[in-house]
Amino acid sequence: MARPHPDPHSRGTTLSEWMSSDTWAQCRNLEEVNPEVYKNLGDELQTDFDWREWFELEKPETETMPGPFAGESFFFVFFVFLPYL
Repeated sequence: MARPHPDPHSRGTTLSEWMSSDTWAQCRNLEEVNPEVYKNLGDELQTDFDWREWFELEKPETETMPGPFAGESFFFVFFVFLPYL
């Protein structure tokens, strides 16, 4: 289980290396807009290094999402998750 980041609004050093502050803000917004679905997304991004690999793919929508979203459909990834990023 991922440990929460000490400052949940901070990207931290690791995320700052590969995720823009705008993308981070959108991810945090997803948690607020729909906490039932995106609860702990920020913690997942900060602690699961598979997310970096997924974000850097040329077509992430064609690959399995990391973490708790691994079973999500193409529709979810392409039309719900990626537009926020």
